[in-house]
Amino acid sequence: MRESRLCDIAYICTATIERIHMKKPFVYGELATKDNFIDRQEDRKRLKTFLQNGINVMLISPRRWGKSSLVKMAMEELRNADHSAR
Repeated sequence: MRESRLCDIAYICTATIERIHMKKPFVYGELATKDNFIDRQEDRKRLKTFLQNGINVMLISPRRWGKSSLVKMAMEELRNADHSAR
């Protein structure tokens, strides 16, 4: 019984340590970039089309839903495709 309890405690400690050292995919207050930016392919495609054609765009959604990250990622993709884009 006592050995079983020690194994349970060791497992809990190991699991806790692993969670502490895991890389967080999203950091509050920072833009999601590269590997942390997930999907939104259609949104990026439409945004890039609008920007390339000089169409003004207004993004509306609640706070912290990734508007800035979306714009930053779309602009990086545009710059990589066309080095004259700014």
